[in-house]
Amino acid sequence: TCTLEQISRFRNEMRTHFWRQFLTETDTVPPVLYGLHQSRPSTEKDDEQEILYTTAVPSDQMSHHLSSAQTVLLEGGDYVQFTYEGPRTGFQEFILQIYGTCMPNLNLTRRHGQDIERFYTHGGKMRPEPPTDIHCEYLIPIRHSS
Repeated sequence: TCTLEQISRFRNEMRTHFWRQFLTETDTVPPVLYGLHQSRPSTEKDDEQEILYTTAVPSDQMSHHLSSAQTVLLEGGDYVQFTYEGPRTGFQEFILQIYGTCMPNLNLTRRHGQDIERFYTHGGKMRPEPPTDIHCEYLIPIRHSS
Protein backbone atom coordinates (compact mmCIF):
# COMPACT_ATOMS: atom_id res chain seq x y z
CA THR A 1 0.00 0.00 0.00
CA CYS A 2 1.29 3.48 -0.81
CA THR A 3 0.10 7.04 -0.57
CA LEU A 4 -0.50 9.30 -3.55
CA GLU A 5 2.66 11.20 -2.61
CA GLN A 6 4.71 7.98 -2.66
CA ILE A 7 3.29 7.01 -6.06
CA SER A 8 4.03 10.50 -7.32
CA ARG A 9 7.62 10.40 -6.05
CA PHE A 10 8.11 6.92 -7.52
CA ARG A 11 6.75 8.05 -10.88
CA ASN A 12 9.15 11.01 -10.94
CA GLU A 13 12.12 8.77 -10.03
CA MET A 14 11.07 6.25 -12.67
CA ARG A 15 10.85 8.98 -15.34
CA THR A 16 14.34 10.27 -14.46
CA HIS A 17 15.83 6.76 -14.43
CA PHE A 18 14.34 5.76 -17.78
CA TRP A 19 15.43 8.97 -19.50
CA ARG A 20 18.99 8.67 -18.20
CA GLN A 21 19.13 5.03 -19.28
CA PHE A 22 17.61 5.79 -22.71
CA LEU A 23 19.85 8.76 -23.43
CA THR A 24 23.10 6.98 -22.51
CA GLU A 25 22.93 5.30 -25.92
CA THR A 26 23.26 8.57 -27.82
CA ASP A 27 25.35 11.74 -27.78
CA THR A 28 22.60 13.78 -29.45
CA VAL A 29 19.23 14.70 -28.00
CA PRO A 30 16.32 14.76 -30.48
CA PRO A 31 14.17 17.93 -30.43
CA VAL A 32 11.13 15.89 -29.28
CA LEU A 33 11.07 13.04 -26.75
CA TYR A 34 8.06 11.03 -25.58
CA GLY A 35 7.29 9.41 -22.26
CA LEU A 36 4.38 6.97 -22.28
CA HIS A 37 2.84 6.20 -18.90
CA GLN A 38 0.27 3.55 -18.09
CA SER A 39 -0.92 1.62 -15.06
CA ARG A 40 -2.68 -1.72 -15.20
CA PRO A 41 -3.78 -4.43 -12.78
CA SER A 42 -0.89 -6.59 -11.60
CA THR A 43 -0.55 -9.97 -13.26
CA GLU A 44 0.73 -11.40 -9.96
CA LYS A 45 -1.51 -9.88 -7.26
CA ASP A 46 -5.20 -9.01 -7.46
CA ASP A 47 -4.99 -5.90 -5.26
CA GLU A 48 -1.95 -4.25 -6.90
CA GLN A 49 -1.24 -2.11 -9.94
CA GLU A 50 1.77 -2.17 -12.26
CA ILE A 51 3.14 1.12 -13.51
CA LEU A 52 4.68 1.05 -16.98
CA TYR A 53 6.84 3.83 -18.44
CA THR A 54 8.21 3.80 -21.96
CA THR A 55 10.62 6.31 -23.47
CA ALA A 56 10.35 7.05 -27.18
CA VAL A 57 11.49 9.31 -29.99
CA PRO A 58 9.79 9.86 -33.34
CA SER A 59 11.35 7.45 -35.86
CA ASP A 60 12.31 10.31 -38.19
CA GLN A 61 14.36 11.94 -35.40
CA MET A 62 16.62 9.04 -34.51
CA SER A 63 20.14 10.12 -35.45
CA HIS A 64 21.36 6.53 -35.36
CA HIS A 65 20.03 3.12 -34.48
CA LEU A 66 19.53 2.61 -30.76
CA SER A 67 20.31 -0.97 -29.77
CA SER A 68 17.24 -1.30 -27.56
CA ALA A 69 14.83 0.49 -29.91
CA GLN A 70 11.42 -1.00 -30.67
CA THR A 71 8.51 0.45 -32.62
CA VAL A 72 5.68 1.86 -30.49
CA LEU A 73 2.36 2.94 -31.95
CA LEU A 74 0.30 5.51 -30.07
CA GLU A 75 -3.35 4.64 -29.56
CA GLY A 76 -5.82 6.69 -31.56
CA GLY A 77 -8.82 8.47 -30.08
CA ASP A 78 -9.49 11.68 -28.21
CA TYR A 79 -6.95 13.21 -25.85
CA VAL A 80 -6.99 16.33 -23.72
CA GLN A 81 -3.72 18.27 -23.75
CA PHE A 82 -2.17 20.39 -21.01
CA THR A 83 1.09 22.31 -21.42
CA TYR A 84 3.76 22.64 -18.73
CA GLU A 85 6.68 25.05 -18.89
CA GLY A 86 8.70 25.41 -15.72
CA PRO A 87 11.09 23.74 -13.31
CA ARG A 88 11.58 20.01 -13.84
CA THR A 89 10.95 19.58 -10.11
CA GLY A 90 7.37 20.91 -10.48
CA PHE A 91 6.26 18.62 -13.28
CA GLN A 92 4.84 15.81 -11.14
CA GLU A 93 2.84 18.30 -9.05
CA PHE A 94 1.45 19.69 -12.33
CA ILE A 95 0.24 16.18 -13.27
CA LEU A 96 -1.41 15.75 -9.86
CA GLN A 97 -3.19 19.09 -10.33
CA ILE A 98 -4.47 17.98 -13.75
CA TYR A 99 -5.99 14.82 -12.29
CA GLY A 100 -7.15 16.34 -9.01
CA THR A 101 -8.56 19.65 -10.26
CA CYS A 102 -8.60 20.16 -14.04
CA MET A 103 -10.12 16.87 -15.17
CA PRO A 104 -13.00 17.01 -12.65
CA ASN A 105 -13.66 20.73 -13.30
CA LEU A 106 -13.75 20.11 -17.06
CA ASN A 107 -15.99 17.07 -16.48
CA LEU A 108 -13.55 14.84 -18.38
CA THR A 109 -13.31 11.08 -17.94
CA ARG A 110 -10.06 9.27 -18.54
CA ARG A 111 -10.31 6.20 -20.75
CA HIS A 112 -7.97 3.22 -20.93
CA GLY A 113 -4.67 4.02 -22.63
CA GLN A 114 -1.34 5.70 -22.07
CA ASP A 115 -0.74 9.21 -20.84
CA ILE A 116 1.64 10.83 -23.30
CA GLU A 117 4.40 13.20 -22.23
CA ARG A 118 5.77 15.14 -25.22
CA PHE A 119 8.99 16.88 -24.19
CA TYR A 120 10.53 19.62 -26.32
CA THR A 121 14.31 19.78 -25.88
CA HIS A 122 17.19 21.98 -26.99
CA GLY A 123 17.95 19.33 -29.66
CA GLY A 124 21.59 18.71 -30.40
CA LYS A 125 24.64 17.71 -28.40
CA MET A 126 23.93 15.96 -25.11
CA ARG A 127 24.60 18.15 -22.08
CA PRO A 128 26.22 16.79 -18.91
CA GLU A 129 23.22 17.63 -16.70
CA PRO A 130 19.48 17.44 -17.38
CA PRO A 131 17.76 20.80 -17.89
CA THR A 132 16.41 22.60 -14.83
CA ASP A 133 13.40 23.87 -16.82
CA ILE A 134 11.27 21.78 -19.15
CA HIS A 135 8.57 22.27 -21.78
CA CYS A 136 6.12 19.38 -21.99
CA GLU A 137 2.70 18.73 -23.47
CA TYR A 138 0.82 16.22 -21.32
CA LEU A 139 -1.92 14.29 -23.12
CA ILE A 140 -4.53 12.12 -21.40
CA PRO A 141 -6.83 9.73 -23.26
CA ILE A 142 -10.45 10.74 -22.65
CA ARG A 143 -13.88 9.43 -23.50
CA HIS A 144 -16.91 11.52 -24.22
CA SER A 145 -19.97 11.12 -22.05
CA SER A 146 -23.05 10.03 -23.95
